[in-house]
Amino acid sequence: RVTGIVPGGVDSHTFEPIPSDIKTLQAADLIVMNGLDLELPTLILAEKVKKATASILQLGNRALKEEDWRYDFSFPREHGHPNPHVWLNIELVMRYVEIIREALTALDPANRAAYQANAATYLGKLQKLDQAIFACIETIPEKNRKLVTYHDSFAYFAPRYSMTVIAAIQPSD
Repeated sequence: RVTGIVPGGVDSHTFEPIPSDIKTLQAADLIVMNGLDLELPTLILAEKVKKATASILQLGNRALKEEDWRYDFSFPREHGHPNPHVWLNIELVMRYVEIIREALTALDPANRAAYQANAATYLGKLQKLDQAIFACIETIPEKNRKLVTYHDSFAYFAPRYSMTVIAAIQPSD
C-alpha cells in the first residue's frame, strides 16, 4: 500500500507535514522521497519518528552522484541545496524506478516477481516517452532549443534533451 502525505496541488518546496502525518510515517516500512533536500521538513520528521526497521529512500541522492547535482539561479550552490527536479529527465526517472524496485524487493522478497513485472511495464512506457521527447525536440532547430520557464525545474531535463534554460521567471511560490 502506498500512502502519499503531500496533498495534490500543494507546493512540495514549501510543504510542512502536519501532526497526522506522524502516524503515516511511523507505520511505514519504506519512506520514499525525491531527496536532494526537496522534502527537508518531512525528512527531519521521518528520521525522528520512523520505526527502527524502516528505511528512508531518497531517490535523487541515489540516482545521481553529488558531482552531478545541478545548481542554478533558484538553487544556488552557496545555499547548499541542489535543484531537486530530477524527475523531468526521463532517463533519471527510469533510475528511480529501478531503485524503488530493488528497495521493494529487498523489503518484500516474496513479491519480487510482481515488482519486477510492474517495473518492466513502467520502464517500457518511460522508454517510449523518452524517445518521444527526443523526437519532438528534433523538430526544433538547434539554435531555437532554448527555454524560458516559470520555475527553475528543467536543470536535468535541458541537458538530456539538448535544450538550454535561458531564464526562469517565478514571481512567488
